[in-house]
Amino acid sequence: MPEYLAQTLSRLSGCTVTVADLGLSHGPQSGAEHLGVVDVATAFSRSVVSTDLSPSEIDELESGIDELAIAYPTRRPEELWDEAMEHRQHAHALLHHRRHTLREGREIARCAGMLSVILAWLSHDGGRQQAVEAWAVDATAHGQQADAPEVIAWAEDVLATDALYDNRPLDALTAATRGLAVAPRSGDASIRLTAQVARAQARLGNAEGFADAARRTEALCSNLTACWSGLFRADKAQIGSFNASSYLWLDRPREAQSAALDSISHYRSLEAPAVAPTRLAVAELDLALAQTALGEPDEAVRAGLSALGGERLVHAIVGRAEYLGRELRRRHPARTSVTEFLELVHGLRKTLESTPVR
Repeated sequence: MPEYLAQTLSRLSGCTVTVADLGLSHGPQSGAEHLGVVDVATAFSRSVVSTDLSPSEIDELESGIDELAIAYPTRRPEELWDEAMEHRQHAHALLHHRRHTLREGREIARCAGMLSVILAWLSHDGGRQQAVEAWAVDATAHGQQADAPEVIAWAEDVLATDALYDNRPLDALTAATRGLAVAPRSGDASIRLTAQVARAQARLGNAEGFADAARRTEALCSNLTACWSGLFRADKAQIGSFNASSYLWLDRPREAQSAALDSISHYRSLEAPAVAPTRLAVAELDLALAQTALGEPDEAVRAGLSALGGERLVHAIVGRAEYLGRELRRRHPARTSVTEFLELVHGLRKTLESTPVR
């Protein structure tokens, strides 16, 4: 009986429990000792594959990530926040409050990291820089534990974008370079981060650095789709939009106009839900800035108004529109259309600030 009790407790606890641990004495010696060792070994092997999870629970996390990535460009950040947070909290509960195997734990950690990247993007859309950084740090920590470098790469991608829109190009370049160091070669994250390096170099005024990174990006683009294919994908229209911004920063408005028009054409050729209204609006604002620099204020105002009439108005778009308004006022201060545009942007800023993303 003492041996039987020790063996049973070993199986239940996953740890070796001896008769002495129980404060009991051995009965007559027999083959029971040998059987006890076998049972302990069996208990170890059973423990390492023991789980309370069903296969569908991790699959549901994966599906949630895919659905959020597809819905991201067309739904407002405040609409997606609760859904994304619910999935993220569920991943935390599975990881820390449910028994799972080591393999399952790594997969849950990877899902948690990707969900934190999505929350970082939603925070970026809401203009909450500290929250962007916090979610990116969380994504990186979980990506490291999951041995999933692509999670870390996507976290650096959102940090690079947020830094650029916050006028911190050196931070953007640093984030993009860190991401490239771990991103799987020739994957979408690697392509996006190479393009991020290009526009960060342009924002820093480094034409040579931009040209080098832009060439490397172009070499990776042969297999990309023309337009939007998901939050965690790269596409040619997006790269073209990145280039439009870069040409503006390098004071090459003609090239910026051409790149912006090309991206706009791609985005407008799509039907919902494939349209990416935020990226379309950014391309239209870049077109407007190019037209402003080329002495075409009326065309610039029209393009700016089109951008602000999109379905998904976020802080990055309003911030870019504010910059357009300042450029229009600097170059064409007497135009009524410019004054009206500035008033519209000011009103949109107030509206955004009254409905913040959590």
